[in-house]
Amino acid sequence: MTTVGERIRERRKSLKLTQAQLGAAVGVTDQSISDWEKNKALPINTLVPLANALKVSTDFLLTGNTKKQLTLDDVLNPAFRTSETPTMHNLPVVNKIAANHQATFTGIKETHPVDVKYDRTNHYCLMVKGRSMHPTIMEGDVVIVRRTFMQLDPYDPMVGPANKDAWMKLNKKVVCAVVDGEDPELKRLFVQVTPRKETGFFMYLRGDNPQSRMITIEVETSLKIVGIVQQIMRDPSNFE
Repeated sequence: MTTVGERIRERRKSLKLTQAQLGAAVGVTDQSISDWEKNKALPINTLVPLANALKVSTDFLLTGNTKKQLTLDDVLNPAFRTSETPTMHNLPVVNKIAANHQATFTGIKETHPVDVKYDRTNHYCLMVKGRSMHPTIMEGDVVIVRRTFMQLDPYDPMVGPANKDAWMKLNKKVVCAVVDGEDPELKRLFVQVTPRKETGFFMYLRGDNPQSRMITIEVETSLKIVGIVQQIMRDPSNFE
């Protein structure tokens, strides 16, 4: 029996489409098409446009079955399972994170399908605003955030925080950071042992945008981490 990736590749070639052409028709990059043809996870929200672009049924893509046309509701139904069907569920998409690490869910109407490994208790989706993380994360992208809560207390740049190991694990992670009680922001956290002396410790936050300013963590800085970005889901209109 062929795999999902093999069916995508064979059908694409039968239509004499390049990966770039198929990607443009679906609204993704040619790299995404390459990944799917290698049997990497196929996002459920791309299943219908992919099937339409390949002029086949969603059921054919998932199972190779040419008889029954599955709907998206069929695929999202927990009772529908095959060995090749991505196991997905929906998470709410929020526009704002509160400083107490509880996302603002009031009036949320949008959800986004994600892998079930991102459980609903500990994860939610965030609609990105601003350009501080450009080009890694762009305005309009949706990111999956893992709820967490870490508070920097106490901290000495020459010694490090009391729970040094926990902070070292966050080095270069994209986090939702609250600095001095301000609104949470998406920034990359850098945690480094400095060469000044063996116990030297240096922490700062910075966006991936070259114009983003560095936020140095000092002794008097109040820092809380209220979320850690797990995955970036790009808005197709943001491809450059």
